[in-house]
Amino acid sequence: MNSHNSMRRFLPVLGLLPLLLGGCALFDGSEKKVISHDLQDQVSREQAPEKVVPRHLALAKDLINQKHYEVALRQLELAMKNEKGAELYYLEGVCYRETGNLEKAFFSFRKAIDQEKTFAMAYNGLGLTFVRMEQLDKGIEALRQAIHYDPARADFLNNLGYALMKDKQYSEAARYLRRCLTIDPGHVVARNNLAISYGFTGQEQEALSVLLEGNPPEVAYRNMSAIYQMTGDPQKAAAARQMAARKYREKQQEEKNREEQEDEVRHPLPLN
Repeated sequence: MNSHNSMRRFLPVLGLLPLLLGGCALFDGSEKKVISHDLQDQVSREQAPEKVVPRHLALAKDLINQKHYEVALRQLELAMKNEKGAELYYLEGVCYRETGNLEKAFFSFRKAIDQEKTFAMAYNGLGLTFVRMEQLDKGIEALRQAIHYDPARADFLNNLGYALMKDKQYSEAARYLRRCLTIDPGHVVARNNLAISYGFTGQEQEALSVLLEGNPPEVAYRNMSAIYQMTGDPQKAAAARQMAARKYREKQQEEKNREEQEDEVRHPLPLN
């Protein structure tokens, strides 16, 4: 009796063993399937080709740097299907301006400024567009705004100086062109523009000094001749041309003498 009772107490425990073992077997199997499934997904993701994202904006910039403005416009149109922004409108304005569509350029630069009120390059682009349209007052105003937002850009300073020159404000132009050369002494266009400004205000020596600082003498005098021609002094223009020719001959003679000296060093005469 006691033995029977003992068996009755143990039967439920023994009866659970198949369930526990079965449960363990079922759990192991399902876990293996989950792990295997995850690995397959991971492998398939690694092997799947990456989605190619068109780089229309980057391509447009490269084309603009190469001066292929019409092709760049097409890339900008494609880029604008996915995004809008000040930079895109600015680049669009550059392309329109450089292909002669000044009205469209104006609207593109205005859109860029509407998107970003302190976008100095857009003001610069707008200013140059106005200058090409011979609306000098508006061009000068826009270029001043560009410098206000980015005062250290040498090209902005030269552009404003050029616009002021076209408006015959030579003294004011010279002020901005000097600032440009302070930032970038190698800015050849600004140097020539400054010399022209000096020429129109009767500062001939200052003009020549500026040219000599950044050019060989023969080039400086040739440019000075052009300035005299622009300011209506053909006699001084002719004299400057003669000086340019003289400086060129002197340079040629100096180079010839130097080559002869170098040749003597390389090939000395035999001693008797």
